[in-house]
Amino acid sequence: MLVKYIIAGIVAVSLWVAPVPAGLSVDGMHFFIIFSMVILSTISNTFSITESVLYGLTFSIFTGFLDMPQALAGYSSPITWLVVTAFLIANTVVKTGLGRRVALQLVHGLGHSTLGLGYAICVAECLFATIIPSNVARGGGLMAPIVFSMAEVLGSKPHQYPRKIGNFLVLIGAHANNISSAMFLTAMVANSVIVGLAADIYAVEFDWTMWFVGASVPGVLSLIVAPILIHRVTRPTITSLEPLRSHLRDELQALGPMTWQEIGTGGVLGGLLIGWATKPWHGYHPAAIAFLGLVVILLMRIMTWRAIANDIRAWENFLWLGGIMTLGNRLKESGFIDWLAMHLKDLVVDLDPVLALCIIWVFYLYSMYGFASETTHVSTLLGSVMLITKLIKAPPLLAVASLAYASSLCACLTNYASGTAVIYFGSRYVASSVWFRAGFLMSCSHIIIWLGGGLLWWKLLGWY
Repeated sequence: MLVKYIIAGIVAVSLWVAPVPAGLSVDGMHFFIIFSMVILSTISNTFSITESVLYGLTFSIFTGFLDMPQALAGYSSPITWLVVTAFLIANTVVKTGLGRRVALQLVHGLGHSTLGLGYAICVAECLFATIIPSNVARGGGLMAPIVFSMAEVLGSKPHQYPRKIGNFLVLIGAHANNISSAMFLTAMVANSVIVGLAADIYAVEFDWTMWFVGASVPGVLSLIVAPILIHRVTRPTITSLEPLRSHLRDELQALGPMTWQEIGTGGVLGGLLIGWATKPWHGYHPAAIAFLGLVVILLMRIMTWRAIANDIRAWENFLWLGGIMTLGNRLKESGFIDWLAMHLKDLVVDLDPVLALCIIWVFYLYSMYGFASETTHVSTLLGSVMLITKLIKAPPLLAVASLAYASSLCACLTNYASGTAVIYFGSRYVASSVWFRAGFLMSCSHIIIWLGGGLLWWKLLGWY
């Protein structure tokens, strides 16, 4: 461990005193180093992500990069609070026994193999994505409690046999959420921002039907491939569920009738589903709907506050997510991301427009390493990237569609890229190094499917 500290220190100091590239501010260069060290210390398991973020925030404060109000800005984000509230509601689903009951029914009804369970999660994600305009509400509030319960039903817990099947199911849940978010205009809050940018920059009306038609073929291919790739990364020790089916049926029967706590929790989840699905009509943020669901749980005395809030994972994730959002926003404000984007424009300006667009697409995908929220990624970077694609004369509809899909797919990369990823990672089934390795593998898959098969499909649609 000491050797890791020494190497990291040498690398950081060397970069800190190195000449700053032309066009980049000293502030931008130094903050990029701070952000990179936070991420690398997490990937290498030198520190937990909570420790790494706290060290990065504290260093930034005492070196003058952030004052205290700026350092705490990420903790006021609605996304941060939606994640925490979803965690608390998920805790209720598990503790009342509703999650176990639903998981037993799903595993017994659909589970003939581990891959079969993976595909069942993918299908459920897609169905919810058609109506719930928040990937965090859908993935973290509805799907994650069921996925966690499925793992526990099969004898896989975070600190006891996570590789049995738990880490496979958790990674499938997270990645299916990204893919389903890319397939439907109504599947993620930031997708409406993308439609607005398409209209402003390209005068392209990218509606629900056009969005889905363009994403349908590469999206289905991604959902088919994802469980297979994740299975190879995690290699669950359970290969067949057939020997467990009679035992699972017995456990399901032993549960008996639903308790009033389970019925009440189910009613709250149904209310959340309706509240999130009808956001375009009532206008309340998904976090506000989640708050309301939590209040109803408390008022109905389904669970006490102490019983709900004693899960330290919720507060750990609040601590590091708010911090990483602050650091990511500060990296953008430092000018580093804009500097990188402008250098990219100079690199591709003389290339064939479609080839140049592909290079920009890959850059946009991997730039997510520097952001802690898809909405922030879209709102701060996508406009600049679209303007670059316009300067290189990329086909308008092709540029809009491909970047729209990349805005969700990019969340595959890290455990902090979306609120859903934070919730799944917070279950502690998957180590940081495994999460990043699986994320990079999935990103390669997305490049092949969406820039390979996707381009062929979009050519058939006449988009370029």
